[in-house]
Amino acid sequence: MQTPSGLLGPKAFRYSTFISFRGSDTRCGFSGFLNKYLIDRGFRTFFDDGELERGTQITVEIPKAIEESRIFIPVLSENYASSSFCLDELVKILEEFKKGNGRWVFPVFYYINISDVKNQTGSYGQALAVHKNRVMPERFEKWINALASVADFRGCHMERARGIYEFRYIYEIIQEVSKHVACSIGLDHRVEKVMRYLNSSPRSDDDGVCLVGICGVPGIGKTTLARGVYHFGGGTEFDSCCFFDNVGEYVKKHGLVHLQQMLLSAIVGHNNSTMFENVDERVWKIKHMLNQKKVFLVLEDVHDSEVLKAIVKLSTFFGSGSKVIITAREKCFLEFHGIKRIYEVERMNKTEAFQLLNLKAFDSMNISPCHVTILEGLETYASGHPFILEMIGSYLSGKSMEECESALHQYKEISNRDIKKILQVSFDALEKSQQNMLIHIALHLREQELEMVENLLHRKYGVCPKYDIRVLLNKSLIKINENGHVIVHVLTQDMVRDDIPVEDLG
Repeated sequence: MQTPSGLLGPKAFRYSTFISFRGSDTRCGFSGFLNKYLIDRGFRTFFDDGELERGTQITVEIPKAIEESRIFIPVLSENYASSSFCLDELVKILEEFKKGNGRWVFPVFYYINISDVKNQTGSYGQALAVHKNRVMPERFEKWINALASVADFRGCHMERARGIYEFRYIYEIIQEVSKHVACSIGLDHRVEKVMRYLNSSPRSDDDGVCLVGICGVPGIGKTTLARGVYHFGGGTEFDSCCFFDNVGEYVKKHGLVHLQQMLLSAIVGHNNSTMFENVDERVWKIKHMLNQKKVFLVLEDVHDSEVLKAIVKLSTFFGSGSKVIITAREKCFLEFHGIKRIYEVERMNKTEAFQLLNLKAFDSMNISPCHVTILEGLETYASGHPFILEMIGSYLSGKSMEECESALHQYKEISNRDIKKILQVSFDALEKSQQNMLIHIALHLREQELEMVENLLHRKYGVCPKYDIRVLLNKSLIKINENGHVIVHVLTQDMVRDDIPVEDLG
């Protein structure tokens, strides 16, 4: 979580990525090649090439570089834990990650068992046994906690039994980095604008609670922005920080009272599922339990008047200094319920659109001169709409110049930038098995953990779905959120519900 100073605005980063690795294991091999390919694609990396002078602890250059990096890639190899330098780096990495600012940790488990990292067994247990009597207990405890923590992050698990060339793993890692960077394109200055609303205190806010609305058309980036503000803005000054996505869909399934109970459980910190026997008791108990707690709350995709009215009412029970962010499609909907500070999400400018298209289509931050004409045509067509840019860029990934030019003409034939028809182009390019899996995920498995989705698809279709899921991810038709759950954009859901024939649902 971000410290209180984060409310001043997002942090600028010097490096895109910081690679932490055991030099004797991977410097001249995997880690070195990973660094090279990241640089070749225009990412600014920090990579200890062995020239930094080291003593018994990491030098001042390393912690400073970690503080100035957005993405961390610890390459956890067999002898990683035998290095006190590596363990100190890992501790620092996780400390910076917890401060927020849009940081991201993507560990690479380099031919090791994840359980050995988490439980400190195998070579990791042996290395720590050697360290135990040589370092201060506090430092040793931090190492143990860091290893246990990093093992829970979603990352890249390299296994010799899979028989995959290392360059394929490197390619997958670069794709993951590209996806994360793509989400952050144009984000910082938009976050800063929302922060200004959060920091302002109009006289009308007698209760000292700041409500901010974020609005815009579907696919414009409301959720990405709200999550960015949440990571930048939540911190230790608050008694509780909570992010709730898909509020509208949740209420549709479970009802408003259940949403209130869930909010209370998250804010107060325990289960309140047995409360609320009547309206008067509900209001009294909510007020009593919140007891002026200072909270940072984000509610995404609110589109029902009764829900928004209840959220605004609930906010009056929060303590002074609380921050509440609500995303919705229409500005007038938020204004009607008394929300005065509203940020309308802007479309991407030309530079941002070029960066996003180039990352999605060509996996690079560097724009090649031979791609400029294609990018200009697509940027003009998409008119700065992030979802359209992402879908088109993902569709072009891996295609030749001739195929890209053909696709540009194909998109230009779609009138009024019809998003469903743009999605249909990507859908039609899938194999039949991938189409079926996307339909099933969109209708039945969204918001589920990736492992569960894989198991259920395997059971339904009788084949391992990992490759097909990777294709859907690369085409931006599904995503994996930071909690490891499979996400399907509402626009993709609409396409599936409205346009897919009934016979395809099996």
